[in-house]
Amino acid sequence: MADGGHEGKGPGDDAQPVIPDFETEEALVAFICSRLDELGLTDFCLFADERNKRVRGVFCRTTPNQFHLRYIKLKCYPVDPVVLRLRTATAAFTWSSLDFTAMSARQLAIFDVARKFAFRNGVAVPLPLPNRELAIFTTYSTREDISDDTVVAVGDLARQAMAGYIQISGGAIPELKALSEREQEVLTWAARGKSNAEIAIILTLSDKTVEYHWLSIRKKLNASNRTMAVAIAIARSLIHP
Repeated sequence: MADGGHEGKGPGDDAQPVIPDFETEEALVAFICSRLDELGLTDFCLFADERNKRVRGVFCRTTPNQFHLRYIKLKCYPVDPVVLRLRTATAAFTWSSLDFTAMSARQLAIFDVARKFAFRNGVAVPLPLPNRELAIFTTYSTREDISDDTVVAVGDLARQAMAGYIQISGGAIPELKALSEREQEVLTWAARGKSNAEIAIILTLSDKTVEYHWLSIRKKLNASNRTMAVAIAIARSLIHP
């Protein structure tokens, strides 16, 4: 995976991307997946850098839950070579363009985890946000080689994806809101494997109240489902299951 890397054009090198009219997150995800399929790539994640002060969270993704949770459990993010490169990069690049000889054993293990899910290479794109904050788009490949044209195309797609997400969010990226104490309790018990019915019994709540808390939690964490909400909460140290 370390041979033959590519770097594409930066965020300001092209004209503004043409943005289809997205009304829902589902429509945006379907568009991204369709374009990735054309490029011979699989799965993606669009998220905010953990170092951001205001904008945080996973905006949308299709990466397998098992991969996402494994990555978080191993605390990969602070040392991930892809993330570290993104913080100074001005253009899209492939994993294979990184210097694997300079990586620690812990960093190399991150790519071992990726390979277990058949991810042999990938393209990462830095997406600068206001106030010097950063959004990240990353996609994956089951093949070792990724062409220069593909890297450029992914860069364009990433900018479309970010603009599309802002569009369906009402013109601004939602900021991660604070969780209530009860919401933290619901997340904590969910992270410990409890069902909604079990959480209701443990916290002496009605099933409808638990469902209400989940609606609020997903909205605050920009999470499309329960598993993503738990993963984000753990990653941000909002809960300690």
